[in-house]
Amino acid sequence: MKPRVTWIAMIIAFASYAASSADGVHSAYAPLAWLVGDWESELRHGDEDAAAPTMRFWWADENRSYLGMSGTKPAEGGGLEPEYEGMVVWHPVRQRFVFLNVYRSGGGRVVEDGELEVLGEGRVRLHMSVHYPPGASLPFSDGSKAGPEGHTLEFRRTLSRSGPDGLRGEFRILRGDRWEPPLPDMEVEGGFPWRRVQAASPGEVAPAAVPDTPLAFLSPFIGSWGMDPESEAARRDPERAGDVAFRFEWEHPSGKLLRFVEGVPGGEWDRRVLDNLVTYDPRSGEVVALGFQLRNDFLYQSSFRPADGGYVREYKVTYPPNQEFRDPEDRERGWIRYRDRCRLEAPDRLHCITEQLQGDDWRPWGDPDGYTLVRQ
Repeated sequence: MKPRVTWIAMIIAFASYAASSADGVHSAYAPLAWLVGDWESELRHGDEDAAAPTMRFWWADENRSYLGMSGTKPAEGGGLEPEYEGMVVWHPVRQRFVFLNVYRSGGGRVVEDGELEVLGEGRVRLHMSVHYPPGASLPFSDGSKAGPEGHTLEFRRTLSRSGPDGLRGEFRILRGDRWEPPLPDMEVEGGFPWRRVQAASPGEVAPAAVPDTPLAFLSPFIGSWGMDPESEAARRDPERAGDVAFRFEWEHPSGKLLRFVEGVPGGEWDRRVLDNLVTYDPRSGEVVALGFQLRNDFLYQSSFRPADGGYVREYKVTYPPNQEFRDPEDRERGWIRYRDRCRLEAPDRLHCITEQLQGDDWRPWGDPDGYTLVRQ
């Protein structure tokens, strides 16, 4: 009888590549360390009583597996409201930083992506493509709205350190072939001043009710899922019973941002292997995710869609240049495509099958019968 590969072996296989940083700190992120913390704008445009916009940068964990970032803006009637949240990750093939942000303010489904360029010590530049859904009002315009296929605007933000707890920020929009201040009063000599106000910490509370957003179809899966203690795999290896395979959680009450974490068997969340942020792409109409395999250099780019009482997750895994592959075509490309087909058999019971794209065909990867998880 041919032995079957369980979901445990599948996850271990993903984690088998050892990180190049033996001390657990990804050295590529060192030029960004000065950004970590909470920053407050020192520019009030003449209104000293106005709430000051803030921005925050934080490490995902002790291994610097990704850099989280978020920002707030003044709200109507006073105070502040969340504006955006996302993550910066190191792309192992491009050998540069990429990022994905979701804009939480205004109720719009606006997504921003691009690259973060290190210009030198204490200086970075974000090259930002901001994607607006059909009918959305476009900023810094004469009232224009996005057309039926949506619209993309190009921005760049340069952050330059100005002291141990200070930085200067310059913001530009691309008009034709020129980078210009979006508005006349956004031209400040030397850049907008910011000061560090406290150490950063991530996260806000999850929503009390299921939010009505394109991510709502994933709400039945919120929580932690692990091996069925009554399964054949658990009987073969009782110590693994109850291990967590993955977890979904709301990252923000707006329902526009989810977190999807896949864990290494062992039952300790500080050993999680893959951390993703899930949001909505207004241009493609897809629910998308960007993730990074912790303590390794694997980049995950995923999409989720509802299917037959569950969901399908398709994902492209990009590997570092020194990764070994069995298939010469995979080695030349540097990436492999997979998909998970997961269906609820009961409110607390989930059956999944993992497949790999080989040529034009999806073929089982691991146990062709799949595996069963239960809510923990």
